[in-house]
Amino acid sequence: MDELNQLLQDYLNSDQDLGQCAEWLAGIDWDDPALTYGEKETLGLLELLAVEVSESIRPEQDFRDAVAEVLTREPAAVA
Repeated sequence: MDELNQLLQDYLNSDQDLGQCAEWLAGIDWDDPALTYGEKETLGLLELLAVEVSESIRPEQDFRDAVAEVLTREPAAVA
């Protein structure tokens, strides 16, 4: 999940945009046995928020807030 953490940090630093995050999240292999339940839950939430923001259902700040929360969790929560 290091790649995800870097992507999310780049997003907060404005080095990546929402579309790039959404594209990465859309490519997740949900059948990957290495993904824990918690990781799937986090990834699913981020993917849902990215879609909802892109469809103007939610403001982008909701996605940004979720990204900041994910990055402030203990590394084990998203690693």
